[in-house]
Amino acid sequence: MLKRKMLAFLITYLSIVVILSLFLVVDNKLYSEFFLYFVLIGAYSFPFILLYGVPSSIIADYLTKKLVGFIRSGLSLIIHLVMGMVIVVTAGIIFENESLLINFKSFISEYLIFLFPTLLAAFLFWLSDELLRSTIIRNKFLFITKSLEKYWDLKR
Repeated sequence: MLKRKMLAFLITYLSIVVILSLFLVVDNKLYSEFFLYFVLIGAYSFPFILLYGVPSSIIADYLTKKLVGFIRSGLSLIIHLVMGMVIVVTAGIIFENESLLINFKSFISEYLIFLFPTLLAAFLFWLSDELLRSTIIRNKFLFITKSLEKYWDLKR
C-alpha cells in the first residue's frame, strides 16, 4: 500500500505543479515565467502533499477498508476532499485568528484562493490512487514493466 501511495503522491505532485503553473502562466500571460512558477509551486506544494496528502489518503483507506465498490470509492473521495478543506481552514485559523474573529467574510475571501488548489490536489491524489488500485491499470502496468524487463535482458 505504501508503494501505491508514494506513486500516487508523485503523480499528484507532478500533475498539480504542471496544472497550476500553466494556469498562472496563461492567466497572467507570462509565458516565459513557466519554469519559475513550476519551481515555486513545486517547492511549496511538495511538503504539503507529502506530509499531509499521503497520511490523509492512508486514513481514507483505513476508514473505508470494509466497504467495496462505488460506496468505498465515493466515501474515499469525500474523505480526501474534507481533509483538503481541513488543512486550509486550519492554516487560516493558525495564521489569521484575529481576522477570523473580527470579520469572517474577509477571512473566507483571503483563504478561498488556497481552497481551489488544495481541493484539486486532493481530487488528483484520490484519482491517481484509485487508478493505481484498479486491477485493469495494475495489470497493464505489470505488463509494461515485464515487457521492459525482457527488453533490458535482450539488450545486455
